[in-house]
Amino acid sequence: MTKGLKLRGRKVISLLLVSLLFFVMFPNITENFKAYATSEFSASKMPKYPSNGQKYWVIFREGYRSSRIEMSTCDVLDNVTPSIRWNRNLTLQGARVNGRVNQYYLTENNTWEQIGTYDIFSDWATEIIASNLDIFDASGNLVKKSTTYLNMSL
Repeated sequence: MTKGLKLRGRKVISLLLVSLLFFVMFPNITENFKAYATSEFSASKMPKYPSNGQKYWVIFREGYRSSRIEMSTCDVLDNVTPSIRWNRNLTLQGARVNGRVNQYYLTENNTWEQIGTYDIFSDWATEIIASNLDIFDASGNLVKKSTTYLNMSL
């Protein structure tokens, strides 16, 4: 039993040394990540809107990806102004999505890089930053009023 404890102790010490060495060799990695992940999102620094032609958009922090800033865009089939329901996920309400939702993340160069497409805006939004649709919680309370996108190129 003591042999097993010694072996586990060596493994723990080895992991601690490797972690310490990593942070000594790359001290700016954690600071850069913290600054990027927790940075305030400024509308005055909005990147150019993606040239996908889609009318509706929402910008949020994605919980499954370290709360990075992401944007989803879509068009609707119905001739109505829809809304978004935020119940951890973000879903379109009052209309049907025309095709798929385009998803983007904000790069360090302040541009939107497309991730792919999906059926809904997000599976886990930790914060709503802005949208051109009103956003309501699961109880129907207005959480975020719609706004316009600066530098929108539609």
